[in-house]
Amino acid sequence: MISTGDKDLAQLVRPGIKLVNTMSNETLDEAGVLAKFGVRADQVLDLLTLTGDAVDNVPGVPKVGPKTAAKWLAQYGTLDDVIAHANEIPASSARTCARRSTGCRRRSACSPSRPTARCQCAPPIS
Repeated sequence: MISTGDKDLAQLVRPGIKLVNTMSNETLDEAGVLAKFGVRADQVLDLLTLTGDAVDNVPGVPKVGPKTAAKWLAQYGTLDDVIAHANEIPASSARTCARRSTGCRRRSACSPSRPTARCQCAPPIS
């Protein structure tokens, strides 16, 4: 059980791990994340990268909201695959994002902030 109001941590939900917001008394399991965000827990980071997150200073893709981002992620699976198929998407912002992509694995020009929003589940301990 993770107690937080931070939506970024929804990416950590999986079997045996739930998110509880004590302020709203909302508990999210895998089905709850899907119902709330429209994507699986492992896609939350990509969703926030596409839509942006003002609290975490993630700019997002212009004119891409949660419904559009969820639709693309449902169709293509990951942000990297959205970028790879950008020419099939009838939205100029996605094509622009793909053109600017560096081609580096797990990094895109959609948001240089993407790695900072990722939760590291096994941080190094020294």
